[in-house]
Amino acid sequence: MVTATRSVLGLPSGIEPRESNDRFYFIQEEPGLDYPVHQMGVSSGTLRILALMTALLAEPESNLIGIEEPENYVHPTALRDFAQHLLQAKDRVQFVVTTHSPLLLDFLDDPAAVRVVQRSQDNGTTVLEREIPMGSGRLWTSPDSASASTTRRGASALSCEEARVVSPLQEELSRRVSNVGAKLLFAYARQHLEAWYFADAENLRQWLGGRSLGSVDASSPDAIQDPKRHLSNLLGDRVYTARTSEDIARRLDPRVIEQRSPSFKGLVEAVRNGGDASA
Repeated sequence: MVTATRSVLGLPSGIEPRESNDRFYFIQEEPGLDYPVHQMGVSSGTLRILALMTALLAEPESNLIGIEEPENYVHPTALRDFAQHLLQAKDRVQFVVTTHSPLLLDFLDDPAAVRVVQRSQDNGTTVLEREIPMGSGRLWTSPDSASASTTRRGASALSCEEARVVSPLQEELSRRVSNVGAKLLFAYARQHLEAWYFADAENLRQWLGGRSLGSVDASSPDAIQDPKRHLSNLLGDRVYTARTSEDIARRLDPRVIEQRSPSFKGLVEAVRNGGDASA
C-alpha cells in the first residue's frame, strides 16, 4: 500500500506504525527530508490516497466498495495514476465511485461505465443520458483543451500535463460563474508558499520567538531549496500543520514579501490586472 501510494504521489518512502496511550498512529519518511513526519503533519491528500490504496489493495470484506469523491484534497495530476489502480482493482471487487472531477472520468477511459446523476426538487434523483462520441475517450474535457490553453495570457509557461489539468477546470469554473460580475482568476501554485514566509524574515523571526532562521537567504526567497523542510525544522517539537501555516501568514507583511519575491510579485500583479496567475 505504501508502494502504491508512492506511485501516485511520489511519497512516502516509508511508514512506521506506532502506539501511544492505547492509540495507534504512524510517522512517515518523505524523500528529501532528514526527519520523519508525524501523522498530524501529513497532508490531507496523502492520507486520503493512503486510505484509498488500502481499500483497493486489501482483501475485500464485501463484494461492493463505495468511494465518494476520491479527488478531494488530491492534486489533479495524481488522478491519472489513481485511476490506473482503480481499473486494476475492478477485476477483484466491484466499486461504485462518485466524483465531480472531469479529469478522473477521462482517465478511467470507459464512457459506458459512467452514469450522470441529477437531483431536483420535483423529480428527485434521476440518471441522465449522456452521449459520448465513439472513440473520443473523453467524458468532459475537449481534445483541444491542452493546446488551446497555451494561447491564453499567462498560461504559456504551463507544461502539456499542467495545461491539460488547468485548462478544463478554468473553462468549467468560468462557465459556472458567468452570471457573476467579478473577473474569475485562476492561480496555479508551483512552489511551496513557505518560501514567501522567509521573505518577511523579521516578522517570521518574531513569530518563532526570536529564533534565528539559520542559513536561509531571506533576500532571495524564491531560490530557497525545500523551504517547507527548513520551516518545519525551525518549529522544533511543534508539528507543522495547515493551521500553523495560516497563523504564520497572518503575522507577515505582504508588501515586504512582494518586494523580495518575484513569484509573489507576479501573482499580485496578475490579480491586480485581472489576468491569469501562475506562481
